[in-house]
Amino acid sequence: MEDRTILSLVRTLEDAEHIAKYVTVAGFEIYVTEPVFQAEKLYRLVWTTHPSENYIGVINAFRRKRAKILER
Repeated sequence: MEDRTILSLVRTLEDAEHIAKYVTVAGFEIYVTEPVFQAEKLYRLVWTTHPSENYIGVINAFRRKRAKILER
């Protein structure tokens, strides 16, 4: 996946409230955002941040099939 696609997916996180899926022992908050729509395609974005830092780290980003999303 291209960097610009990942950056575009990260931009979709703005202006929304997110709840961490879990918090690591070191205090990193792990989030799973799905579905993320980009150019009529579905993606899953797994990302992290730390309350005392000012960044978002992308752990994984990949395309999802619509059928798998609808099964949930």
